[in-house]
Amino acid sequence: MIGLRGEFDVESELDLELVLELATHARFIDLDVSGVRFADSTLLNLMLRMSDEYDVTLIGPLQPQLEQLMRMTGVIARFAPGPAEGEGRA
Repeated sequence: MIGLRGEFDVESELDLELVLELATHARFIDLDVSGVRFADSTLLNLMLRMSDEYDVTLIGPLQPQLEQLMRMTGVIARFAPGPAEGEGRA
């Protein structure tokens, strides 16, 4: 499980690249986005790259700003909804 907290924009791009490096041996990723207060295309790009390589399940709830961004861009359909925050995969 990878948990994201805070605000993600172009200034956090290097930090997000480290997240991808941590996942190199994973087959699937539970991505806890419940603590994302703000996101722009930088985070969306990371999430899309993750979903190209891994089975990604979003753990929520999605905060309103991130959910709106994902719906407006059509990205939300690429991710399987997951259990509530803290539940993880069985």
